Amino acid sequence: MRSKKIKIFKTKKILNINGNLSKLISKKSLYYDKFGELYLTNIKYKSIKGWKYHKKMISNIFLISGKVKFVIVEKKNNKINFLEYILNSKNKNHILIPNKTYFAFTSLSKTESTLINFASIVHDKKESLSFNLNEFNYKWT
Repeated sequence: MRSKKIKIFKTKKILNINGNLSKLISKKSLYYDKFGELYLTNIKYKSIKGWKYHKKMISNIFLISGKVKFVIVEKKNNKINFLEYILNSKNKNHILIPNKTYFAFTSLSKTESTLINFASIVHDKKESLSFNLNEFNYKWT
């Protein structure tokens, strides 16, 4: 993995008069580590998925439709800070979430939001941890 920080990347758009192409990821991408699996996930308006923590998995999450807020838990010196990142399908960007990161997300769209996770490993229940939303004192409203 070339980067250990959470980052938002702009998706490369290739213009074509017959329809544009959005290049999501390639082996040459700065945010590419390795490939494990690719899956879609949907999230309904105001629903929350998380908290998740992956020991090994690196996630490149691409928003296909809707608007989603990601909340990252940053622990430093026994203090917790929350970092917020918003993906909007109009902006054609995606988020890189490194392993060993606590995160959750919610849909801000009135219609269901759809995301793709380009994961560095195949999902393994032993590799990931799930936490109750009350685990961290974040105000979702």
